[in-house]
Amino acid sequence: MGNGEKSLPYKSKKFKPYVIVKDGIIKKVSSNFIKLINYDKQEIEGKSIEEVFKLIRIYPEVDENDLFGKKEYFIFDSMFKVRVVTIIKDEMKKRGEYVYTFIERNKKYIRQKLSFFERIQFYSDNSLGIAFFSYPDFILLKANKNFYKYLYESTSKRENLIGKKIKNEIEANYNSSFWGKIWECILKTGEGYNVKEYRHIKSNGDTAYYNIQITPIKEKKEIKCCIVSIKDITDDVLKRKELERQASIIKQQRDELEAIIKNISDGIAVVDKELNYELLNDTIKEIFYDFDSIKRYGDSLKNTKYYDKDGNIISFENFIGCRVLRGERIENFLQIIKRPDRTVYVSTFGSPIYDKNGEIAKAVLCFRDITEQINYEEILKTQMEHFYKIIDSLELPLVRITYPDFVIIEMNKRAKEFIKEIVPRFHMNLDMIKEDHILKYFPIDYKKEETYIYILEMEKNKNPVKIENVEIIKKDKKIYSNLIFQPILNSSGEIYEILMIIIDITHEVEEKEAIAKLLKMQGEIFSFITHEFKTPLSIISAAVQAMEFLCKDELSERAKGYIKRIKQSCLQQLRLVNNLLDIVRADAGYLKVYKKNIDIVKLTRYITESVSIYAKQKDINIHFISDTQSKIIAIDDEKYERILLNLLSNAIKYTQPKKNIFVNISTIENSICLEVKDEGIGIPKDKQDIVFQRFGQIDNSLSRSCDGTGIGLCLTKLFVDALGGRIELISNEGKGSSFKIYLPDFIIELEESKNKQTFEDSRLIQNVNIEFSNIYCD
Repeated sequence: MGNGEKSLPYKSKKFKPYVIVKDGIIKKVSSNFIKLINYDKQEIEGKSIEEVFKLIRIYPEVDENDLFGKKEYFIFDSMFKVRVVTIIKDEMKKRGEYVYTFIERNKKYIRQKLSFFERIQFYSDNSLGIAFFSYPDFILLKANKNFYKYLYESTSKRENLIGKKIKNEIEANYNSSFWGKIWECILKTGEGYNVKEYRHIKSNGDTAYYNIQITPIKEKKEIKCCIVSIKDITDDVLKRKELERQASIIKQQRDELEAIIKNISDGIAVVDKELNYELLNDTIKEIFYDFDSIKRYGDSLKNTKYYDKDGNIISFENFIGCRVLRGERIENFLQIIKRPDRTVYVSTFGSPIYDKNGEIAKAVLCFRDITEQINYEEILKTQMEHFYKIIDSLELPLVRITYPDFVIIEMNKRAKEFIKEIVPRFHMNLDMIKEDHILKYFPIDYKKEETYIYILEMEKNKNPVKIENVEIIKKDKKIYSNLIFQPILNSSGEIYEILMIIIDITHEVEEKEAIAKLLKMQGEIFSFITHEFKTPLSIISAAVQAMEFLCKDELSERAKGYIKRIKQSCLQQLRLVNNLLDIVRADAGYLKVYKKNIDIVKLTRYITESVSIYAKQKDINIHFISDTQSKIIAIDDEKYERILLNLLSNAIKYTQPKKNIFVNISTIENSICLEVKDEGIGIPKDKQDIVFQRFGQIDNSLSRSCDGTGIGLCLTKLFVDALGGRIELISNEGKGSSFKIYLPDFIIELEESKNKQTFEDSRLIQNVNIEFSNIYCD
């Protein structure tokens, strides 16, 4: 402290910035101190001295025992302007009060440096980040916006940065070991440091590149401060790296291209305007004779002749390379090269290369050796000629046709005869129809959709196609033919010709038509007979019913027995006639289906209960099972009734007493399943395929004891098919059979009156009596 200064410091210090502190709290602030730090008086008084030191960002940290005015401190006002001060602490008269006097030092020096900083910033690039730091502590004194942006990307407010050590801040955001070496080097050598293309990964993951220059500012060979400049060169570096990458790719592609050209199966040559070879790959050695003697374009003419496809010799002026250098583009030009040792066939391509002035600089030539292909085609041509000689002697009409135009090339003898018969005007001169469209002589249009599908199929699969039942008028008579188109492929696997084969199927068609007429006549006769049977049966049945109703008291028991047998026989014959009529209708396509929405569970239970009396007469137990109480589906109830009655009739007929029959309704996915399962005699495996055939019966002792025609299950399957369902059979001989019928689960939209569910009792009773008329086994 000062010597014996117990009151306010002497008058010469009165106007210095000071604060009076008691018990660590600031009690009074001088106006000059307020001017020094540029804060309001209210912001200072009442705060602790430590809080004020922190507010003005004093550096280095204040040691209360070393405030004798010798040590310099950096402080920052509210506008972040830096000041260099010394601090003297004196005790006042009042006990416990101290005065802290702040004496600004080197004000001119600081102003000079900051002015220097402003000039650097003014004359520098707008993208340059510049900062002014103290030395050797590297405390940030001042910086422009770009510096904050580059170096402190994660910090948004500069008041958080002024007065802090750059070392701590940079190492928090950048590679600490790298920057530690820089600080160490500057402190050790006192020289500047330049970092080129420093690679920095930003917080968002992007990569940035900076040039960083740290320049010490010396005064009398002593470093007083440092200027740090940062320039973002990311765009320049990325562009350079992209150019380097592209150059690397181009070099790699060039190397790959050279390797490809060298090993490619085609011969490649590059010729300049002076007719010098710039490039010849290895493959071309196989094309040129005495390759080692060839130095310039045209040297091969010494011992080799060149011909075009027509056999004309090719002069040097018309060589491919010369033509290309004149600006032509050559594609697939056939050259026949006659060397002293052999003949080579070459398909040649050529293209000019232009310089930057648009003038032809080079010619790129490609030579493809097709000798093997030409030889193969010659062999194939010879074989085809032999083949055509063979087919000319065949009895089948065969016509050679071009593809894709379908123009006649040639035809064999039998085809010529055929054409003469269907096109009389060509009787004298068949050559008139050559080069004409073959299909114009047949009543089909290959451009129509139906025929065109066949043509497309042949083009796609390269397989023969057949157009069936083509009607042709031959000598005023209708005949039928199948036309077969057999594609002929070239060495490349492409269709180049078609062989059309004409097969006369008139005899087969006439036979089928005769059989169809016979079957139709048979059906008509069958229908007529069954109708004729049904009429007297109906009369007999009506007469029997009248006798039972009107004369029952007058008839003896014996007579009643005869009437019962007559009635049963009538029902049996009526059952047979009805079944036959339904089969005839099905064969003729007249089996009609009338669907309505019905509760299939209720209907099935109703039908099952209606036949229980027949099961009881044979001492057979019949059980109805359903996994749901109600299920509405669209169905023809009359057809369904006939199906179920037939299955139940068979089950009762072929099941022995004391056994069981099960009727089960269940829902399976989008179907309703009806199962009729019995414990009867079963069906042998080798007979299970015929039970659904017409008149298919199982020959065993029990089946022989019960009457049957063998058409019941056939008709059942017809009905199931008509309802859009399917039927399955599982049977074990001696154990019983299970018939499963799967019907589609859906409903239809109908009017209220039509949608009403009704069961016709009279029809069901009649159908039960008819279906069960042949069950009288003892």
